[in-house]
Order: sequence, then structure tokens, then C-alpha cells
Amino acid sequence: MEKFLRKTRPDLSGSAGIAILRPGSIVSFVGGGGKTSALFSLARRQRHPVLLTTTTKVGFNQVQTADRILPPRDFLAEPEIGGESRVIWVSELPENGETRKISGISSADFTELARRAARLGYSILIEADGAHRRSIKAPETHEPVIPQETTAVAACIGLSVLGQPATDESVHRLVRYLDCVGGQPGDIITEDSILRLVAHPEGSFKSTPDSAERILLLNQADNAALLDRALKIADRALSAASADRVWITRLNRGEWLCEMTRTVKKEVR
Repeated sequence: MEKFLRKTRPDLSGSAGIAILRPGSIVSFVGGGGKTSALFSLARRQRHPVLLTTTTKVGFNQVQTADRILPPRDFLAEPEIGGESRVIWVSELPENGETRKISGISSADFTELARRAARLGYSILIEADGAHRRSIKAPETHEPVIPQETTAVAACIGLSVLGQPATDESVHRLVRYLDCVGGQPGDIITEDSILRLVAHPEGSFKSTPDSAERILLLNQADNAALLDRALKIADRALSAASADRVWITRLNRGEWLCEMTRTVKKEVR
């Protein structure tokens, strides 16, 4: 008999052992707001260099904390990358400075980027979706933009939406969200709402490659009550096989609080 178990590692100090990637991992971030913060925070936790990029658009001012910012051609041409540069942003750069958006990397450039990163033992983190600063979203038909080389997709949801009415002010792509979770505009967003969005084939993990791990990232666990609700959502999502792994974070403080994974264990009778 097989039984799904949840492995929980709560650590309110933000354990260094949580959310550690294997070199060569390619993680695409989708869903609600906070993705850019998650990319940089996760990159700084790694013991090996990490490349950051986007397949959509990101404000140039949002990537200034990278150790280096390079266009793809420069990254591909440099004989050596590294030294003190552990977090490197790679994408085409805006022409008019910080007021401009960075455009997404092309699929051809990303393929070359991934090949070189693999040779160097780097991981790649990708902002592959937009949310207009809403904490929760459902993707439109053309979203998200996930490279096929992706090894994991991290779907971000901000816990601050719990208890709020589902409106255009709280949800990005409200019509698509209601298609996934059911109900009417103005219905209160609950734990069940989040779980339905995560489980729906057109919801949080839409367009995830078949071989990619599905990671649910629950951010804004800013107090004990929200952390408890996040743990309940995580346990139910893992039990239902809607996600393979859950990260619970408090990114406004740079804290990675908990990691939960699905494992299969054979019971011996």
C-alpha cells in the first residue's frame, strides 16, 4: 500500500537549508505579485552562481540589486563569468535607463543561455508571468511564458488575499480566476479558492512542462495565523497532488519559513 507523506521543515528563523537548488536547476516563477523579490531572495540563498532573467517584462529599477547586469550576447561571449558575481541578471537592456521596462529574453537566446549555464554549473531563475502587483492571478490564454527547459515552476500566491472579496483590485485576470474557482465577483477568497486555483489545469500551474516539478510558493505569512493557514493549504495541496513542493515565505523580511514536499512511501504490513 502506498501512502503520501508530507515532510515539513518549519523554521521561523529562515533556515539556510530551505529552498536550496541543485546547480543546473531552471525555475520559472509565475502567478501573483512578489515574483521579482522571490527571484532575488532565492538566488542569494544558493551556494553557487545564479542567473536571473525574464520572458515577460520587468522594470529596470527592480533588477539593480544584481551583482552584474548583462545582455545575453555579453554573457555568451565572455570567456569567464564569476568572481564575486554570484547573482547575474541577463536580458536585453532598456535604452532610456531606469524608467523603461526590460523586455523578455527570446527563446533562441534562452536556449543558448541555458546551455552555457549548464556547462558552468549555474542555476537559472525566470520571471515568466506578470500580475500588475496583485497577490493572486489566473493566467490568460497567452500566459505564462515558460521555457520548455524549465525543471520547476514556482506558482506565487500572497496570503494577504485571504478574506478579501474577489474583485479587479485584488485579483489579476478576475474573469479567468472565476473560471478556475467558480463563484461570482465579490465572493470572499478562501483557502478553498486558492486550492481550486492551484488544482485547475488552467490555473496556477498552466503550461507547466510535464517533467517539471510544481512548487507552490505561499508568501506573506506575516503572522502566526497566516502561517497556520499556509500550512493547512500546503498540506491539502500536497495530499491532492496539486503541488509537489511548497515554500512558505515572508519575503518582506527575506525569510523562508517552511518547506514541504510530497514523497511516496510503501507501508510494510
